[in-house]
Amino acid sequence: MGSITSCGTTLIVLINTLFGLIGLVCLAGGVVVKFKADLIDKATEPIMGLVKGQLKIPEQLGVDIENFKISEFIGGAATAFILIGSFLLGIVIWAYCGTCCKSQWMLVIYAAMLSAIILGEVAFVVIVTNKRSMIDDGIKSSLKESISDFYEGDKSMSALSLGWNALMALLKCCGVDGATDFRNTSNWEHMLNVSEGQGQVTCRLEAPVLCCADPSGFKTIPNTNNRPAGQIAECPGCDYNQGCYDSIWDLIYQHQKIAIGALAGIGAFQLILLILTICIIKDLSPNKVGP
Repeated sequence: MGSITSCGTTLIVLINTLFGLIGLVCLAGGVVVKFKADLIDKATEPIMGLVKGQLKIPEQLGVDIENFKISEFIGGAATAFILIGSFLLGIVIWAYCGTCCKSQWMLVIYAAMLSAIILGEVAFVVIVTNKRSMIDDGIKSSLKESISDFYEGDKSMSALSLGWNALMALLKCCGVDGATDFRNTSNWEHMLNVSEGQGQVTCRLEAPVLCCADPSGFKTIPNTNNRPAGQIAECPGCDYNQGCYDSIWDLIYQHQKIAIGALAGIGAFQLILLILTICIIKDLSPNKVGP
């Protein structure tokens, strides 16, 4: 037990401190989003104001995106961030204890965890770059079910509806794969009531107004007030935006150099940690041959 253990311990502590800070940020961010959502919404008001100006939704439609909350959009990720942050902090604390106490069995477990994480990351990168279809179907199916079972329309204040509406407004996208995802919704009647003078005109939507590339086309819709009872006109057609699933991947691919650099850096640090840990384990071995 000499210079290898001493230098290795120092480097492991330093690198784990970096990962510990990342874990702390994830944990704190998740807690803020989950329990102090109003802080996130207040901080992102300028963003939603900019989005509102770009959408140009006619006032008579009554679709007010000021009700959309970023916290609802990222709220589902709060629990994931809390779990990731807690997991990272747990591993960091374990590494601290193993290296500082020079516990061989703890370092062996730590090396095993690092190996599993590295292999998992490599597998994920391979799947995303070469076999993305393996994960696409499962994710899309769950997202489409959330729309068909729980989406309630443009004006709904439910958490899931607000989340979808915020996503579609921010990324200018529509559903998972497109407008057809909204055909069989259980809790949305597809009715659009437009203020016309002292009255209202009603028509049936195929998809939410937010799905349209240019919602201004809804300024004039067929007057249905003189139609026989029970007959509702179809709303004017529009050019629908692409699905949000592809929009999200497009966003990722646009910044893939940053993503690749970040993943490569994290992977390099993890590999260094694994090599140092194995060296220390060998140095601590009672059967070590040498001076």
